[in-house]
Amino acid sequence: MEKVQTIAVNWLPGAAAEHLVAPWPAPDRNDDSPKARRAFRILIKRKFMANLMRIKQYKSVGATLFMASYPEYLRARDRIAGQYSVELGQDFANWKRVVDGYVQSLQALPHSTHWSGVHWVGSTAVEGLISKPIIDLMITTTCGVEETLLAVASEMDNEAWQQQHGAGLLFPIGFFGNQGGVDWGFLQMPAYHAMERGLIECNLHIFPSGEQVAEEKLLMRDFLNSPEGQDLKLRYSNVKETLEAKIKRGEMETAEYNKGKGEVIAEIISASKAWKACPVIQPRASERNPVYAMITSHV
Repeated sequence: MEKVQTIAVNWLPGAAAEHLVAPWPAPDRNDDSPKARRAFRILIKRKFMANLMRIKQYKSVGATLFMASYPEYLRARDRIAGQYSVELGQDFANWKRVVDGYVQSLQALPHSTHWSGVHWVGSTAVEGLISKPIIDLMITTTCGVEETLLAVASEMDNEAWQQQHGAGLLFPIGFFGNQGGVDWGFLQMPAYHAMERGLIECNLHIFPSGEQVAEEKLLMRDFLNSPEGQDLKLRYSNVKETLEAKIKRGEMETAEYNKGKGEVIAEIISASKAWKACPVIQPRASERNPVYAMITSHV
């Protein structure tokens, strides 16, 4: 019989008793095959997570480990989710196909009746724009962000949902914070989980419906997909490629990548607001590309 490594975590006094049980075959240290090395890395990662939770007093809901804050997430991200890297590409057709499946899975959650929409945002949602191969989805919710965040994590742990709708989708890491003074929920499917299941990494953002921070993400996407946004889309791609090259040459830290995009992003947001205010009637994203009709619809 195969030996099994089990990790259990006891939580704070007063908190619900929860356990993280990870049945991983104990690796044979005499086996130096790629499969054995990968199994050993997974085991070490799980042990680290268990010890980290004991030290930091993190909590879990379902299969999701929640950091105490966004800054705490940034400090722990590389150790838990894997080294942050910048590898740019362009695979819009494949990303669109994957997004379709992810959105259908999320819309099958019972709590989705409280959402005004599930939206594909970020660079992967802009056809022709180079991007890190990480899909960004955004839930806009009509109830509390923290309530929605915890409901998503809890309901995704349901065995029936996993079998019927999950298709491997899981967010092992998350946090509740704020962005621009607005409540912000965040769930991450990191590279190690995506690779194990043949999926594409995904970040899930949760914002209150109608808030400016959420509307700007949608507006920026629609503008860059419009004929009027093509020049700035090209410039944005060029900025990204320049930053990627600097990182590879060792002239820039990977952590500075997002900061390096700040100026062009601010310009895009400004231009997109002017585009929206233009009296010429602009076509909706769903009219230009059928994928948005499903993704941005009410659930």
